Amino acid sequence: MALASGVTLEIEAAAVPLLAGALGYAAQGAQPGGLKNNREFVLDCVAYERHIDAALDALLHDPQTSGGLLLATASAPGARIGRVVARREKPIHIL
Repeated sequence: MALASGVTLEIEAAAVPLLAGALGYAAQGAQPGGLKNNREFVLDCVAYERHIDAALDALLHDPQTSGGLLLATASAPGARIGRVVARREKPIHIL
């Protein structure tokens, strides 16, 4: 979405809703094999404003939730996790 639109998506990592227990499981190493591939695929497109917990970062790259789950709207029908801004050096910034 960000690449094709020429914008940057600022994602507030702490605002991303998680399933109960997911963070704990990720911290224990319960991570799917496709996670590494997802992380490598977007490596050049993602910038981090600051360090985030490794377990949360893993969940942000989790292949089990990849797909059409991110929707940009004028008003938030679901959880507001970030915003669309003018293009910065990378199309995705994790805050």
